[in-house]
Amino acid sequence: MIEQCSPVLAGLKPAGLFRYETRDCADLAARVRRWNDQLGEKGLKVRVLKGCAQTHRYLIYVYRESRLRQVLADETVQEFLQREGYALPEDVADCDGMLRQLSRRLCCEADFPHEIGVFLGYPLTDVVGFIENQGRNFTCCCCWKAYGDPDAAARHFAQLNKWTRVYLRLFHEGTPIFRLAVAAWQVILYQYSLFILAPTGTNHAPAGRNPPFDTRPSVAALTTASGGCVISWIEKMTVKCKQWLTFTQKFE
Repeated sequence: MIEQCSPVLAGLKPAGLFRYETRDCADLAARVRRWNDQLGEKGLKVRVLKGCAQTHRYLIYVYRESRLRQVLADETVQEFLQREGYALPEDVADCDGMLRQLSRRLCCEADFPHEIGVFLGYPLTDVVGFIENQGRNFTCCCCWKAYGDPDAAARHFAQLNKWTRVYLRLFHEGTPIFRLAVAAWQVILYQYSLFILAPTGTNHAPAGRNPPFDTRPSVAALTTASGGCVISWIEKMTVKCKQWLTFTQKFE
């Protein structure tokens, strides 16, 4: 889990996937229950997406339901999944129904469902680009194959890889998984730090591009629209963000 899903534990991705091998199904079920008990209070869930009794290999899915819900609620993502044959639930907040459909495809279809990239938090541009190009003609390749701005993708991949190295080191030093997992409020705080504290004049990518999280309005526009009443709240949150960023810089 640490090697493949550290960015998820750190709040940088909505979901991740790793392979687990065991001949003891009861032990796997107990582990999944224990992971959910430990990580549930941090806003994380763990489930088995695919299992094979012959090879004893299982695909374990780790995700933040709130983040996944945001991904699946995006209209462009919904249109894409409908084209891929998914039946959208009446309640857009129903992640379980979509994950059950993905699980059936993993288990029952001969072709690998490459739309799984959406469920792993890959930008839709990259998922569609991979399918349309059959995995060729990518602009950058690391954690996955990117089809957008190669420089932005490389920076994003470097961030994911950095936190994977940090988490592996901490885990091998004895830090348990539940302590490595970032709580939901810390994820919000980190996203807020990206929203507020980026340098003035930063060019922001359109929605769905690399990086997928930088789609903010200007703070000036927000302040004007609110009549200035959010200033004190912004100042307080900015202090908290700077404290959080100072903490994270210890691991760089």
